Amino acid sequence: MSYERVVWDFDGVLVDSRLEAWRVASEILALTDIKVDIQSQETFRKYFTQDGIISEADQETLRAMHRLVMNSRAHLLELQPCLSLVARLNVAAEIVTSSSVTLVQQALGEQAKLFVNIRGQESDTKGALLRTLSPNAIFITDTIVDIKRCHELGLTVIAVGWGYDSIVALRHSSPDFLVETLAELEALLDELKLLRIS
Repeated sequence: MSYERVVWDFDGVLVDSRLEAWRVASEILALTDIKVDIQSQETFRKYFTQDGIISEADQETLRAMHRLVMNSRAHLLELQPCLSLVARLNVAAEIVTSSSVTLVQQALGEQAKLFVNIRGQESDTKGALLRTLSPNAIFITDTIVDIKRCHELGLTVIAVGWGYDSIVALRHSSPDFLVETLAELEALLDELKLLRIS
């Protein structure tokens, strides 16, 4: 199959935001007298997602607070080396994220111009945004939730092992492709004929 667009997840894939996101989540929960030191995505999901232990209304409030604080800490997020591959793509690159576009633009700075479109929570939920993608797009993510969504939508998905979910969890979710390193991602994109010849 030939792909016309490479769509990137943001958190974990393009920026290393895990530790800061978990730190912010712990700080926000402390404001509600929930003392928990979040050190994994599983624990984060327990409090901040629909299948968690907090009521849905409270989860939405917690997520909104989390986004606001993360926006203020965009300057703390380190860019992942895979950004170097975006400029070498021979098809359009886009970002679909559950974060805010503001956070993405602030964290990426000048490199945000590499993407023809950046869509985040201001537009819709991540699941809804993924539903708008063409079957000729390929999505690059780091979470089992996104892999499941892509399977349901018939989207090709590449999972990368340097983000939020572990390699074991990602492998168990059966992405179309799984890479653990930048070199493996580069080789895969080259094999799929998505990179310009250097």
